[in-house]
Amino acid sequence: MSSIYLCTPGPTRIPDRIRDVMAKPMIHHRSPEFEKVFSEVRMGINTLLNNDGETMLLSSSGSGGMEASVASLLSPSDHVIVIESGKFGERWVELAKRYQLSADVIKVPWGKAVEVSEIQELLTPNTKAVLTQACETSTGVFHPISEIGALLQTMPDCLFIVDAITALGIHLIDMQKDGIDVVIGGSQKALMCPPGVATVSLRQKAIARLKESQTMYLSLLKEIKSQRKNTSSFTPAVSIIMGLSEALKMIFEEGVAKVYQRHQQLSAHTRHVFSSLGLPIFTEEKDAAFGITVVGDDLSWDVDGWISSLKKEYGLWIAGGQEHLKGKIFRYAHMGYVDQSFVDETLSIIVKSLQKHIQTPSYEEIIRR
Repeated sequence: MSSIYLCTPGPTRIPDRIRDVMAKPMIHHRSPEFEKVFSEVRMGINTLLNNDGETMLLSSSGSGGMEASVASLLSPSDHVIVIESGKFGERWVELAKRYQLSADVIKVPWGKAVEVSEIQELLTPNTKAVLTQACETSTGVFHPISEIGALLQTMPDCLFIVDAITALGIHLIDMQKDGIDVVIGGSQKALMCPPGVATVSLRQKAIARLKESQTMYLSLLKEIKSQRKNTSSFTPAVSIIMGLSEALKMIFEEGVAKVYQRHQQLSAHTRHVFSSLGLPIFTEEKDAAFGITVVGDDLSWDVDGWISSLKKEYGLWIAGGQEHLKGKIFRYAHMGYVDQSFVDETLSIIVKSLQKHIQTPSYEEIIRR
């Protein structure tokens, strides 16, 4: 496909099949032909999430979907609980401040999952929402969203809003079974497309709470009126949405359960390889996200320099740490268009490169163990 091995936690690899669709001649977004594709993508995301409500497509990054959810569902002084366990949890905190919400922030140590009991202690009859990531991309943690959703089933006025940008298409997320009211996704992760489209999936409880907001472009109330007619309020990212239609076909052809199983198996294999090198895994196995493995917490070599050399020498792209973890960890993603052969090829390159910095067995020796 390419001389680049893209193993970053977004954007991810784009299959030729999807690139071919996106490269087709442009069509008008106000046309029956595009309305059909628009509808297919909305319904496909609903099916993937077992959502009995509606999915909206926004031409923005996933953060636009996060802001649209806050702006369209919450009001100043509303009491919310925010899970802050990494860089993207901090984004929820910033949004809560900007929209003048009354936020109780649970600061979870980076690399750990939230304890449901901590949320329970902060819940009040006036709590309007709990805001969390499913997967915290900066640390590789997957939060116990099913357990949180079960807790919130007893809170009819409280919305459960989940950023699943690095979990959609990787982990089983069942909006009805898990009691999730809002799920936010992004085109550039396991959906195997370029960045540029956020998905916002709402159950009926959230739809009933939509309100006029101060934002024009990110108003979900405005969008739902248009998208129910299989169009959008503003010019959509036509090519990416065409790509998403093909991506969903690929996911359903493989079988959704097999897609989740593949990610789980690749996660376990990757953790085994890095552990066999004597490297610390940043998250415990019980809290691990299946799309990304984070290594370190204070590695002994120049991590950022090594990441640059990987890219220069081998064309292999991985990500480093953020904020206080910069230079202390690295993040290797295995989400979306990846299989065992791709993971074997890229991990063997990483192991070979690491031999310049630490004593390691060969990749072949590791996988024979």
